[in-house]
Amino acid sequence: MINFKNIKLEKNTLRALLIGMVITLLFSFFSFFGAFKIFEYKTQDFRFYLRGEREASGKVKILEMGDESVSDKAMGRWPWRRRYHAILLNIISKYNPSMVMYDVLFTEKDNYPEDDQILAGQLQKLKTYFPMFCIIDKGATEEINDPFQKMLLNKIAIPGKADKSFYNAIELVLPITRFSGALAGSGYANAIPDRDGTTRRVALLVSHGGKIYPHIAFIMAMNYLDVDKSDIEIRPGKFINIKKSKYGAFKIPVDSRNQMLLNYPGGIERYNPMSFLEVIDTFRSDPEAQKLKDMEGKALFVGLTATGTVDLRPTPFSPLFPMVGVVAATFANIVDKSFMRASSSWADFLMVFFIGMLITALSPRFSPLKGAVFSALVMAAWCLFSYALFVRLVIVPVFYPLSAGLFSYLAITIFRFATEEKEKKFIKSTFQRYVSSQVVEELIKNPEMLNMKGKKERLTVFFSDIRGFTSMSEKLEPEEVVKILNEYLTEMTKIIFKHQGTLDKFIGDAIMAIWGAPKYFDNHAELAVRAAAEMQEKVKELCANWEREGRRKIGIGMGINTGFVVVGNMGSESYSDYTVIGDNVNLAARLEENAPAGKILISEATYTEVKDIVEVQLLEPMSVKGKEKPVKVYEVLKIC
Repeated sequence: MINFKNIKLEKNTLRALLIGMVITLLFSFFSFFGAFKIFEYKTQDFRFYLRGEREASGKVKILEMGDESVSDKAMGRWPWRRRYHAILLNIISKYNPSMVMYDVLFTEKDNYPEDDQILAGQLQKLKTYFPMFCIIDKGATEEINDPFQKMLLNKIAIPGKADKSFYNAIELVLPITRFSGALAGSGYANAIPDRDGTTRRVALLVSHGGKIYPHIAFIMAMNYLDVDKSDIEIRPGKFINIKKSKYGAFKIPVDSRNQMLLNYPGGIERYNPMSFLEVIDTFRSDPEAQKLKDMEGKALFVGLTATGTVDLRPTPFSPLFPMVGVVAATFANIVDKSFMRASSSWADFLMVFFIGMLITALSPRFSPLKGAVFSALVMAAWCLFSYALFVRLVIVPVFYPLSAGLFSYLAITIFRFATEEKEKKFIKSTFQRYVSSQVVEELIKNPEMLNMKGKKERLTVFFSDIRGFTSMSEKLEPEEVVKILNEYLTEMTKIIFKHQGTLDKFIGDAIMAIWGAPKYFDNHAELAVRAAAEMQEKVKELCANWEREGRRKIGIGMGINTGFVVVGNMGSESYSDYTVIGDNVNLAARLEENAPAGKILISEATYTEVKDIVEVQLLEPMSVKGKEKPVKVYEVLKIC
């Protein structure tokens, strides 16, 4: 008997698909909820690296207070006296920049009151913006009572209703009163880094006391573009709609916290910064120098870049990028409309699901090696697609789809190896007793040949039986009976296997075999007849040997029929048998019952298949239960 309890190809395939689907859904939800987001961030940084550095906006110029300026041999240690900043503002005012952002907190009075007065006087000559100190946290906000600072806040406040999508500023510390009234504007300069500490985005708006206040780069950009505050429409978590500007209407894409992704041109050097000291020295030596004239019409950003200052942070291009560069990049992205757009959470979910399920559904159709190549090609294609979008300023997920595809493939492959190895061992250990080694190898390579559900196939069924064996066995010792039967069945089985047959079962001394299943042969009827003829010859040889040994001879009757039968795994849930059933099986059994010893009887259906290779004698028609008319019966006389 053949037990197929452990062979469940369809179920294994469904289980593999289910495993892949679960993994794909898992990474899809990771993408949707932002789990392991740090790895996705790194793929964004790598895309920046592949894209390379680009020229910075021509509308921006950075003046840096770097190591060469902040030294004892130059301007002295930080912080400097404020009269030095007044000197710089006085110089750059002569070259008509469009505006100046001074990335220094002037939130307390100087130790030299006259310096505050000098600096305030210079603020009147330029559109100058000083940052305010902003503390982002949960909780109640602290009110500002200074009238001049209130005026500055009212001046920069953005109309709209603050909701939970805005970061909450519990405290705003503005420039001192002397400066607040002279400034063109102000805003916070904070940029909240991502989980890995890298600054990739800037919150353009925050809420404070129910009102909305801008990032300093945002308010500068609005003034640069001549945008009236009434033309700013905020769609929290979606975009900021600029209805009217000197360059036309546009939308600034923002994320769920109203942050804008930054499209960095590269490191700080891409802005060709001039040092604080260089500006002063150049002005003294050559006021007509072109690099000073280049400041005309540009937005100037003055800030600290010196090593060891707190204003340095990692970005996709640099581990130590000055904060003034972040503000400048934010401003440039807005005025140049060079916005990075990230796909939505739902779009990310669907993209991850698509890639994961594509690999899940199709990779099992190939061998593990070809499946690996297919999966690698799909993932490589996605990487190319995502990079092509990236250079067009669109960011789609890479880590999540690749992880979904990779882990789905690995899990399915491991599952396939585990189940297929189990199936191979089972097939080999089971079928090698019932079919030839060649058929076993075929089944191992193509286990789908084993139809578990059962189907109707046109096969050839064979029965044989030892005539008079029951009465003969009663006269022999049990050991002798077993010896004769084992020797006979062994030789018959070898011949069945030789002719690609399947040994269905032994029924006492009777043999049932089939041709055409589980592996199908077009000439299954011919194989069965040739096997039967060789079996009769082998029986004669065995009888001759037994006669010389003083043992009894035996005679075998055989019946063969060809036709449609139901073949498959049949039995109980705990034990089943791969066999055939149907009227054509019964007919083969009836032919065997009527076959005299040493004779092979075949049906008309079998004869039609083998008439070119046999000589036969037509016998009297035989009545068979279930058949209205007697069936034609042929005796095989010779194989041609």
